[in-house]
Amino acid sequence: MSQPAPGLTFVSERLTPVGTGFFLPPAVGEPALPRQFSWRKQTVTVAAVFRRWKGYDSDRTHGSGEKYLRRHWYELRMDDATVWTLYFQRQPCSLKSAKARWWLYGIQSPTMNPETSPAAVVQRQLDAYNARDVDALVAIYADDARLYEHPDKLVAQGTAALRARFSQRFTEPNLHAALLNRIVSGHRVIDHERVTRTFPEGPGEIELVMIYEVVDGRIAQAWSIIGPRSRRAEGPRTS
Repeated sequence: MSQPAPGLTFVSERLTPVGTGFFLPPAVGEPALPRQFSWRKQTVTVAAVFRRWKGYDSDRTHGSGEKYLRRHWYELRMDDATVWTLYFQRQPCSLKSAKARWWLYGIQSPTMNPETSPAAVVQRQLDAYNARDVDALVAIYADDARLYEHPDKLVAQGTAALRARFSQRFTEPNLHAALLNRIVSGHRVIDHERVTRTFPEGPGEIELVMIYEVVDGRIAQAWSIIGPRSRRAEGPRTS
């Protein structure tokens, strides 16, 4: 297993998916991540994916030493601000537990997830972007923050330039950024996003990787890596 989050409280209890909506759709070799889970008679909604990784076991029965994929692990921010580490069990442990595929490994409380942590700062940035709140958004960036197209093409620097850039983008009626994956490494955060936009040729989606450098609780620099673009007739996806 990947290193769990600091301050994690061990739980090890079954989770029950609620409804049919997915936060992440199924992919080849990957389960669909439900949007909501029921745990201890309460329903909690997934707000963001921080990390994903896979757990493997060795074949000790036949001595082959082969590696078998056993679990799909997730570190998630929930709508109550807690951080959950959970996993999907590819094979049930017994016939009695055939339906028990999702398990809550542990919980990190909001007090252990400071608002000034790089992941929390970047998440506030994403929330403000999707809310089209330009004041809240530019406040998350340092006064002299720089925005680049990777690796070194400067596209905006400073509060005024960022405000103008975001304000223009917010005129697009279907604008929405969906977080697909997040990696945190020290003071840098890497987000993989699917962004719904209105292009000159019409509505569409674009794959995007954003790299954020967080210093003293604000974004000092950011780099965008632009991926493939596709046309869509409808608005942003909801699952």
